Amino acid sequence: MTRASWLRWLIGLGVSAVLIVLAYRGTDGKVIVDTIAHAQPSYTVASMFCLLASFAIRCWRWRLCFDPEDEVTIGQSVGAYGIGNASTQVIPSRLGDLVRVYVLGQCSGVSKSKALGTLVVERLSDLFTVVLMLTVMLPAFDVPASFKAADLTGAALAIAALIVVYLLARAGPDLHEPAWVRRRGFTHAAFGMMIQLLRGFSAVRSPARAAAIMISSFAVWGLTAVAYTLWFWAVSLPLGWTHGTLLTAIFALTAIVPSGPSFAGSFDLVGRTTLGLFGVDPSVAAGYVNYTRVVSLIAIAIFTVIALVPLKLSWRRTAPEPAEAGRRILTAEATLQ
Repeated sequence: MTRASWLRWLIGLGVSAVLIVLAYRGTDGKVIVDTIAHAQPSYTVASMFCLLASFAIRCWRWRLCFDPEDEVTIGQSVGAYGIGNASTQVIPSRLGDLVRVYVLGQCSGVSKSKALGTLVVERLSDLFTVVLMLTVMLPAFDVPASFKAADLTGAALAIAALIVVYLLARAGPDLHEPAWVRRRGFTHAAFGMMIQLLRGFSAVRSPARAAAIMISSFAVWGLTAVAYTLWFWAVSLPLGWTHGTLLTAIFALTAIVPSGPSFAGSFDLVGRTTLGLFGVDPSVAAGYVNYTRVVSLIAIAIFTVIALVPLKLSWRRTAPEPAEAGRRILTAEATLQ
């Protein structure tokens, strides 16, 4: 792990520790446990199916971000996503995304820099979707002006980021390495990584693929909003789908902030604050957030176990011979891809 990764890891843990103290201040532990223990199983099972379906769509969407010549199979994208998503639950600051990139690079041979570029496209589609959801939902609630100001800021940033990525994606194929770069080892490697990263934006240049990615993003977050709504009913909270959609969008934006494993602290404080606007007791709100965390972890564990099967089969089919594998490793180290 690099020094930057260690720093990000420590920052995430520190932020989580502070937020956990703020989130659970003045709450009743017995109420929190009772809220989780008395959740209705039927709604719990239904919400897990929604989560598993959203994971599957995420894997399909990620595969769309790659070019056909990359030959990334659905089994590889499912397996890499499953391992990366599980890693996010135990590694702070969303470093599980880097695990996903590494696993895909190892099993498919695609450049890790390019795979990292596809994550940028993925995250931007998520940002645009949840900001739009938030913009549609906010007028239905009496929320502080700061919420609306944050939403407008997020919308502006999302649109600006999409424009920048589109322009970079257009310029990517025309970028060529200057002669003076080839004569400098570190500069040569860095320039090569940048080109591969920009190639990861290629899906933005294709209207059909870009539309499919956006449609799948709406499906992902729509299913997630349904899950949050079912969780309201599971713990007997008198809230509906509009509240579930609003909470989904707020949680999605909260995930951007560096935090500990499984977004400990950040989700707890935001959940308590948001549900407090709807008159939910802080202890019940804390119980609800932890109930959603437990169900999500179970769904992630199930999906990860399932994902290992296609990953193993895909790895077997694409695994190079020992001599070829050694050559690839040496090449990867030389180019820092």
